[in-house]
This record gives sequence, structure tokens and C-alpha cells, in this order.
Amino acid sequence: MTVTGERMPEALLGSQLAALEPLEPDERGAAPDARPPPELTAESAMEPLPRLEKP
Repeated sequence: MTVTGERMPEALLGSQLAALEPLEPDERGAAPDARPPPELTAESAMEPLPRLEKP
């Protein structure tokens, strides 16, 4: 199955990444390292999730 027209054009990725801002101290979130292979990135992205749950 081929999906067309539903994804952001690849050409916009650089500008989207450049627009990212660091989290403020009062914002909950995580910033996994996206440089390793995808399977390691997914693992590191899942790691902080339990700590991000609302108290």
C-alpha cells in the first residue's frame, strides 16, 4: 500500500527541527537522542515515560 499526500514533505524537516525549543523547567517532557539506530532511539524514548505520568 502506498500512502501519498498525508505526510509532511521531507524538505520541511530541517526547518521544523530548527524551530524546536528546549523544554522550560515547568514543562514535562523528554528529549531522546535520535542519532542512534531507530530501535535504540525507540528504547531511549520509552525509558522516561513512567516518570512523566501526572502525580
